[in-house]
Amino acid sequence: MKTRRIPMVSMAAMLIGIIAAGCAEMSTVSRQRDRVASVVANPDKFLHVGMTTDQLKEALGSPDEVRPLSNTNGRGETWVYRARVTMGNNLIAGRTETQPYFDPFTNETREVEVPVYTNEAVTEIQLLNLLIYDGKVAKWVKTKDVRKQLQ
Repeated sequence: MKTRRIPMVSMAAMLIGIIAAGCAEMSTVSRQRDRVASVVANPDKFLHVGMTTDQLKEALGSPDEVRPLSNTNGRGETWVYRARVTMGNNLIAGRTETQPYFDPFTNETREVEVPVYTNEAVTEIQLLNLLIYDGKVAKWVKTKDVRKQLQ
């Protein structure tokens, strides 16, 4: 029985093609995320009353959430876009621990409480709520929520 071997060059070309396709998809997602973040940060610069939902989807992609409005007979809904912005890291005193300390003035060793620092990541979640009525933008409101997480 004869075994068929795939030449090394063909395998390398196939692998490069797969990696390139994955990178292209990641860069598209990254560009979409950056576009949403810039619009959410400054909606007055990019949006206008009367924009159609098709124009919105073209500019920002599909919303993160769609909430139908109950008192509009199916003609109104709220579209929500979210953007995460990393604000930075803070060092905070999470707890204290006892450590020996040599006092040079009294020539004595004693115990003192010293802070133990923990890293805190600060992220801002920016929300852009768009009121859509009859398939067009009627109004928008931007809100934000700051989240802190110990690492």
